[in-house]
Amino acid sequence: MIHGLVLSFDQSIHFSLSDILIPFTSDYKPISTGLGTISLYILFVLIITSDFIKQLGRKTWKAIHFLAFPGYLLALYHGITSGTDTQQPLILGMYSITGCTVLILLFLRIQHQSSAPKNSKKAQEN
Repeated sequence: MIHGLVLSFDQSIHFSLSDILIPFTSDYKPISTGLGTISLYILFVLIITSDFIKQLGRKTWKAIHFLAFPGYLLALYHGITSGTDTQQPLILGMYSITGCTVLILLFLRIQHQSSAPKNSKKAQEN
């Protein structure tokens, strides 16, 4: 959210509050900035629901928290396609390292899930 608010003061690319908060309304790369806004909303949902695991139930909470993967991918796409500093080696390195880390962790999660015993109660909860 700070990132979006700082952009409202940027003189080279001006963003209004509605450009920041309403997806796909910006004149500057509307698809990319809109996907960035959606990733922000996904992040808010994840943060808010983190405190309500008991009320939601583990299964519902877990289903909601799987939104972290598409949320991250939307944020990564947003950064790569709309970032003015994307071509800088440090930024490209950050995108590469975080992207690879998320892919590896997703692969390990899928591998762990597929190797868990199918009939145990613990496997059903994970």
